[in-house]
Amino acid sequence: MNKIDSREAALEILDQAREQNRRLSEVRDSYFKQYSLSGPNRNRVTSLTQEVTRWQGRLDFWLNGISKRPLKSLQPRLLILLRLAALELLIDRTNPEYAIVNSWVELSGKRIGAHVKGLVNAILRKLTLLDPTKEPAEMHDSAVQAAWYSCPEWLWMRWVKRHGKEFANNLCQYQNQLAALTIRRDINKISAEDLVRTLKSAGVNLELYSDTDIFFRVVNSGSVLRTHDLFRDGSYSFQDRGAGAVVEILAPQPNEIILDVCAAPGTKTVYIAELMGRDSTNQIFAYDIDPARVSKAIDDNNRHGWDNITWTVTDTTVADLPEADAVLVDVPCTGTGVIGRRPDIRWRRQPADIREMAQLQFRILKNVSRAVKTGGRLVYSTCSMEPEENWNVVEAFLKFNPRFSIENIDQLIPDKWINPDHCMETFPPRDRVDGIFAVRLKSE
Repeated sequence: MNKIDSREAALEILDQAREQNRRLSEVRDSYFKQYSLSGPNRNRVTSLTQEVTRWQGRLDFWLNGISKRPLKSLQPRLLILLRLAALELLIDRTNPEYAIVNSWVELSGKRIGAHVKGLVNAILRKLTLLDPTKEPAEMHDSAVQAAWYSCPEWLWMRWVKRHGKEFANNLCQYQNQLAALTIRRDINKISAEDLVRTLKSAGVNLELYSDTDIFFRVVNSGSVLRTHDLFRDGSYSFQDRGAGAVVEILAPQPNEIILDVCAAPGTKTVYIAELMGRDSTNQIFAYDIDPARVSKAIDDNNRHGWDNITWTVTDTTVADLPEADAVLVDVPCTGTGVIGRRPDIRWRRQPADIREMAQLQFRILKNVSRAVKTGGRLVYSTCSMEPEENWNVVEAFLKFNPRFSIENIDQLIPDKWINPDHCMETFPPRDRVDGIFAVRLKSE
């Protein structure tokens, strides 16, 4: 491509993510780097790829009602193109209908073949006749409910069965909103006042969370944050407030040896270092099985300038780890608590993944727990909302490891985030943070 068209770029990125079964964000970042895409065009491509993935279920519902052919019978690239066009026509609606229709018809001929132009034109013109604000008459049907809220039916039914329809409705509606951008300041480099003032002069308005002077919501103009000098020198990082609270439960102290397991891309690792301070005796050992993600973590660590973090690529289900005062085990999970931030998760997960993840989580927790000193502490956390990955893993672990017990975290995080089992458990629509589970265990 000589000149990068945002629609064409979005189509290519989504098709690559499908073919390679990779995270949308990873494919998109690679594409941007390959074509040096930046500025408004990059922002538009990000919006198109993110939102078409977020609303895929509802878009398919509309297309199914119009297309004479089952969507599953369509060429995958053609289906992606129709979803993108439907997004622009019925949800995005920032351009004139005729321009949207003409552009996608022409692009279908260019990227798929002239033989599909007539089909695309017919479907898109029918889409323009729909009222996107009108709910389906069949909303009593679970499959229609799931499609309308753009949630896989298996996950929708799981949430309804476990928590009720109101819970599922509220969660899906929240996840279908644009996720809030949150930054965390480095308490060793900049004060809250200086951060707010400096970024405001660059057109970025911040709102401080009520329970902390470290985390801020970005109210507007977040596009400049990744290129600002304060970001380049590590004065702030991007991190959800709920994810940051996991580190606060760990409560890192100076002069400790701390292990961060399954740590890449290292955002929590750096926060651990920030809370410990720059004492030369502090030691942090970070581990992850993915070399590419570890490489990114090291690059980010270099931005912050920490020299007491040691990164190692290893399998922590079997690795022999050094003895430590505190251990953070932020295990791989289904990620159902961060669907709002990473909308492709909902389509990449299958019911069997929950059990497979829980088994992996237990193996990691069991092995890593051996590294905790007597009197030390271990924090187990996920960004999943599924009990099989959360309390069930902890309960099974405690049953076979009597030297560990649950510690009180009342003074460490907001009370409303603590469930009756003394674990952190956030609900995104209520708490306006990611869905996070965490428990602090003490070694006797």
